[in-house]
Amino acid sequence: HLIIFGVVLILVMLYQPRGLQEPLTRLYHRAMGRLFGDREAAV
Repeated sequence: HLIIFGVVLILVMLYQPRGLQEPLTRLYHRAMGRLFGDREAAV
């Protein structure tokens, strides 16, 4: 999971057009919440 987390983080950092940043961040937090116990899903 750490490898996937790192790759996704790098991709987001490199390819974050302003229009996509917000929805991608929402999806990202949902995915991370499901993987790591819904701790960040409420944020």
